[in-house]
Amino acid sequence: MRYSKELLIKLLVYTIMVFCSFLLVIYASSAYRNMIDENNNSENLVVSLNYLKTKVKMSENIEVINYKGVDCLVVIYDKYKNYIYYDNNQLKEVYVINDYEFDLNDGEVIMTLDDYDLEEIGGYINFTVQIDDEIRKLSVNKWKIRKVYMGF
Repeated sequence: MRYSKELLIKLLVYTIMVFCSFLLVIYASSAYRNMIDENNNSENLVVSLNYLKTKVKMSENIEVINYKGVDCLVVIYDKYKNYIYYDNNQLKEVYVINDYEFDLNDGEVIMTLDDYDLEEIGGYINFTVQIDDEIRKLSVNKWKIRKVYMGF
């Protein structure tokens, strides 16, 4: 009888250890999954802001306009325009021939965002992007600083 009680106690302790180990693995995998999601959201915010910054820095003629009730960043080229705007939780862009009327649904999706704000103040274009609870802001000077060669 004593042998069977010891065996039952050992089995019970072993079962409790296995159960606790199983719970620990479940908790750790959930925490890891949350960490990966937060990291991806942070990277997506940085990528979207870098994309917008690059568009502003690469262009010589850029403006912020309101098109059909949506604030758009417009890069103006000789024969076409590139509109970048936020519609239905998506940052989109569309290339159109100058003065062509387009539908906001025509744009290609750049990235999905929870919120986006665009404004121009005194030569600076201010971007605000949000995914979940994380918000990032960027202010870009739209005027280029031209390098001047001064030969001495």
